[in-house]
Amino acid sequence: MTPPPEPPVPPREALAGVMVRAPTRGNRKLERLLEAVNADEHVKALWHVSAVNATRRLGMSDHSWVHIQIVVNIGLRLARLLFRRGVVPSVVADYAMSERDAEVVVAAGCLMHCVGMSITATTTSATASSFQTTSCRRCLRAPTRSPS
Repeated sequence: MTPPPEPPVPPREALAGVMVRAPTRGNRKLERLLEAVNADEHVKALWHVSAVNATRRLGMSDHSWVHIQIVVNIGLRLARLLFRRGVVPSVVADYAMSERDAEVVVAAGCLMHCVGMSITATTTSATASSFQTTSCRRCLRAPTRSPS
């Protein structure tokens, strides 16, 4: 038996406690990125819309800011492991940036990975295929129900 859907929450209320954390390891640029994102109500609103679209409309797993935080932490962990093994990030090889800059690029990509879903789903009548093309690998699992 499926549990009843949770009642809608006003966006301000839903965003009140949103704060993404990740290990910065003294990377000042990464710290500033996280501070800026945590202070940006617009980005948080996009995350909220993404979560509503994924969970309520498409019957997918959690895509709230908690999901975003998990993705950021995994992305940074994988990047750091690769850097230690000698993999040179493209921003280092092609743009003379540092590995610390590459961490910022990875984190920024992870922070925004589900935003495309919210934009797609709110500006078009999103089909499962258009939804999935803007999602992360975890999100690529087929929805449990068709979109409304």
